[in-house]
Amino acid sequence: MFLYNRYGAFCISDNTKLSPLLIATQRGHLSTVKHILSFNPTLHKEGMVVLGTEIKRLNAFRCALELGHLEIARLLVYAGYDVTKEKYLWTNENLPQSLVLNFDFWLELQRLISQPTSLKESSRRLLRRNLGYKIRSHLGELNLPPFIKRILLT
Repeated sequence: MFLYNRYGAFCISDNTKLSPLLIATQRGHLSTVKHILSFNPTLHKEGMVVLGTEIKRLNAFRCALELGHLEIARLLVYAGYDVTKEKYLWTNENLPQSLVLNFDFWLELQRLISQPTSLKESSRRLLRRNLGYKIRSHLGELNLPPFIKRILLT
């Protein structure tokens, strides 16, 4: 069951702890994931996901990789998901099958973790993480130029 508020939806009585972001990712709904990301959800939240005959505890990024939804995984990274926490990118052990099959995307992730993040990107991620899902209402309170507010919302 979902409880809807002005910031979006979140689960209240689901013992699998699936967020709307995780559900949309699992089903491969790119446009729905984009819409949910506009509410600045928590990107690292985990839930129990059924993958074939297995049940795994995954976050939306890992779920997207496991199911081969690479465009969603890419979108999550650019929305602020911290890929440096994914140990398999550092050790190359236990790589998801989708990364083994899509070497270009694996190289893209490797590039992201090996290059320093720009000040603009670091600031955007930090503000988005701290303001949370209320980012739209809090931006009006910040004394920032309009172009910076647009950067924070993209």
